[in-house]
Amino acid sequence: QACVRLFREQMASLAKLSNSRALITSTVACHAIRSFEDCRSLDQAHSALARPHAKAKPSPMQARMHPATGGAARSIPHRSFSTQGPSRLAPISAPRRLVARGMSGVPTEGEVSFTALEDGTKEDFDLMCKVYADATTGPKLAKRSLDLLLGLKGEEYKLTAKIDMFEHSIQTATRAYRDGADEETVVCCLLHDIGELMSPSNHGEVAAGLLRPYISPANAWTLANHEVFQGFYYYHHVGGDRNAREVFKEHECYQRTIDFCHKWDQPSFDPAYKSESLDLFVPMVERVFARRPFFWDLSHPKACAVVAGGTR
Repeated sequence: QACVRLFREQMASLAKLSNSRALITSTVACHAIRSFEDCRSLDQAHSALARPHAKAKPSPMQARMHPATGGAARSIPHRSFSTQGPSRLAPISAPRRLVARGMSGVPTEGEVSFTALEDGTKEDFDLMCKVYADATTGPKLAKRSLDLLLGLKGEEYKLTAKIDMFEHSIQTATRAYRDGADEETVVCCLLHDIGELMSPSNHGEVAAGLLRPYISPANAWTLANHEVFQGFYYYHHVGGDRNAREVFKEHECYQRTIDFCHKWDQPSFDPAYKSESLDLFVPMVERVFARRPFFWDLSHPKACAVVAGGTR
């Protein structure tokens, strides 16, 4: 605790110094703190700081860190530092690995060489795309999305309804599944409300944005706008226009979104309805997310983003 307090005092003084002086002073502070490892009180720590040349019995950790000196850390002569004029201390070298990074342009040790994208090389981005592709397989993307769904499970997520939001989603997907809807549409039903408690008035866009690269444009449109079509059943009770959906009347997905809400979404608040298990839907979600992003338009400007599209 004494070491931590002294270190904080040293750090507070750095704001008054230039960057180069700050580096030197912080290094001295680190060496001083290392010599206090066996201190048991703040008074002992201050005493050791006033006498940096005093030798303390090395701790086991010191013995490992400084084998050449029998475990004793090198003492740092007491100096005062001026913010003007050259320092009398030798310049402090950066660790070799940091110096080497970014110089050759070749990724090393599983890391890219750049610290800004504009400095990256083909080798960097080949490596990065491969690692991202491995981290975003269908099962891994599915799990992250299903974790959002599972987060809507429990009494607190009933929000005055007779079932929680998780069961509402499972029930909606079950109705679509039993009605013969295709697998992609069933997955859309399962995940349609995962954004409702993050962006209530625009939650359809949350699900649509997440799924858009992996589903048809028609299903993405339905997801993005379904809350407006759901409004037909309650907007007029809360001061809105239940016919607000008619603004989309000329859109090709108008009727399919009416059907999505009427047949599957709006009736799915029934505690007596026997839904399928989530286990039935997990492989469906995995298969949808395993698709090549923007498979429906490989010329899409986002088709090559992050995972370079074709790696799937």
